[in-house]
Amino acid sequence: MQKLIEEFGDLLESLALEKTRQWWENYMKKVIPFRGVGIPVIRSQMKKFYLEKEMDSWSVEKQFDFALQFFQGKYTEDKLSGILYIQMFLLNKLDYTNALPQYKKLFTNNFIFDWNVCDWFCVRVLGPTIERNENACAKWISGWRGAENIWQSRASLVAFVYQADNKEYYPMIQKSAEVLIRQKERFRKTAVGWILREIAHHDRMLVVDFLKDNLQFFTTETLRNVIKHFDPQEKTEWLKLFRDLKTKN
Repeated sequence: MQKLIEEFGDLLESLALEKTRQWWENYMKKVIPFRGVGIPVIRSQMKKFYLEKEMDSWSVEKQFDFALQFFQGKYTEDKLSGILYIQMFLLNKLDYTNALPQYKKLFTNNFIFDWNVCDWFCVRVLGPTIERNENACAKWISGWRGAENIWQSRASLVAFVYQADNKEYYPMIQKSAEVLIRQKERFRKTAVGWILREIAHHDRMLVVDFLKDNLQFFTTETLRNVIKHFDPQEKTEWLKLFRDLKTKN
């Protein structure tokens, strides 16, 4: 199986563009290396690879192990290959009670260690897993809020971004947001900003009440994200309130 991983990596390398590599590495401030291959190319090549290697004849367990091995690669595109494999071929076949412990290891083993891969994993894998398995699965992922690992705790909120219209999840989202907004790390706080911005489209009062209760823990960046779609006067009022609060403290 490792030979197949290496073969696919070589295939991606043959399609890599130096300009693309440089752009992404600069954008990500060089926290993780890139090959220089876009998502559409990875996706199309993975589909071909899947058919050529007759992976549909493999057991679900073997395919899952294959997908997870991609996360051990050093390049972003390798990790994205694992995400895309799960999304395209396994999401409707995996038992979440078996999958989630393996997903947790991706964080604790430091195979996911940047916001880009973390968010892709949340949106393409964790979010659809919640949608398919509903409340019990949602509670499990939400329970990652207190994780020491920044990216695992971030996932406890970002996984719900495309569930932001489902009010059944609001109590657990609020609990996670209350934990993360009190942490000092930027990427825990920005997860709060993102999910509240999305919820504001569906329940403005929930977001406003959260801001009133927790404004002291926000950063300007996170607050601006939450109020991005508020009307101009509301934005001005919230930013002034925030500045006044920080001045007093």
